[in-house]
Amino acid sequence: MCTILDTRQQIIEVATKDFLHYGFKNVTVDEIARNAGISKKTLYQEFSKKDDLVLASAQYYNEKHWDEMIGIMDRSGNAIEELVGIFIHMAIMFKGMNPVCFVDLQRYYSKAYKYMENFKNTLLHDCIKDNLERGIKEGLFREDIDTEIIARYRMESAFMIMHLDIFPKKEFDLVEVSKQTSALYMFGISTLKGHKLITNYLENLK
Repeated sequence: MCTILDTRQQIIEVATKDFLHYGFKNVTVDEIARNAGISKKTLYQEFSKKDDLVLASAQYYNEKHWDEMIGIMDRSGNAIEELVGIFIHMAIMFKGMNPVCFVDLQRYYSKAYKYMENFKNTLLHDCIKDNLERGIKEGLFREDIDTEIIARYRMESAFMIMHLDIFPKKEFDLVEVSKQTSALYMFGISTLKGHKLITNYLENLK
């Protein structure tokens, strides 16, 4: 028999999977309850409205992937290994994700959107800036980089690929767009020493 916590977690995990595939707006509470194998009444006992479930889903998704990114940073021997590892992880995240998710958050779910913006502007920003500072100290990134400017640029450009008016879903593969833009960023901030290291890592990945 499931505990209350088990039921709540089950709902969040099922909802997150559905949301990522179809978008937040397109998935109904009825569909989530059915896919979770519970009644609609049980779902509403845990989440009184869909907005609360969307927020819980965004938090679950972020926390899950943030823990994995922390592990990558801890295991990395240098700033470029860290960067490549995170980009690989991002490609895995984007695979199968519907870009409409980000449009839905901004248009219909203000609480979850504000949470995502706060996450982006704090933890994610600091992660990017720390990596830049590490790479400069290691001689792998250019010394003339203003880490605050480039951190903000990278943060916004990483989310720009989700804009359907720039990269329509029918014309562009999200994973390929991520690969192309990530490579451009990596080579753009790196020294010649860094370029060689990036090339070696990418060759090994092939």
